[in-house]
Amino acid sequence: MKSIRKIGIVLFLLPSCAALAAEPSGSPKVREVLKQAEALMQAGRHAEALDLARQALSSGPERKKDRVKARVVLCQAKNALNVPFQEPASPGEDRCAPRDPEEGIRLASGASVPAGKEVARPEKLFGRVPRVPEEVRSSTKRGVSVVSTVIDEEGCVRDVRVCEGDSEAFNQAARESFRGWVFEPATLDGTPVAVYYKLTAKLSVYP
Repeated sequence: MKSIRKIGIVLFLLPSCAALAAEPSGSPKVREVLKQAEALMQAGRHAEALDLARQALSSGPERKKDRVKARVVLCQAKNALNVPFQEPASPGEDRCAPRDPEEGIRLASGASVPAGKEVARPEKLFGRVPRVPEEVRSSTKRGVSVVSTVIDEEGCVRDVRVCEGDSEAFNQAARESFRGWVFEPATLDGTPVAVYYKLTAKLSVYP
């Protein structure tokens, strides 16, 4: 008789999406634009879907549900188009190096945050947990994967780099999963900005 093992994944820095039931009904025009954008994504017309998602966001949709959907389509289109992120030529420091939490979030542009100012953290809107590879299920009881990402000014995860991890297979699963995450972007003085942001996934397999 085969033994059964429970597998748990704990993800850190994962703010949950707020309840949407009490939100306003939203604009029919925005909903129609989003419907068209989703149809274009399914048809493989990613550049057009990207334009429509940006159009929906620029209209300032009232419902968080609509804002989330627009950002998800936008980021999926960017990933499908493999839109590059231009990191500064001299980032200034190792992205994986430990940092004092009091230093705040780093701007991915390489610029310094002005004295007395603070970058508002990005808010997670959408994302699936990493898939646990079969070889990890059968051989690993515990594991961790820490990655450094860029969350760009549109809330899309870019340039995912593994900083540490116990299993290359789980590192790869975490990297692929985090690339599909979507955020409300970080802001500085109310303006969206691209930032460096670390994400951690912990794996536990119980006998």
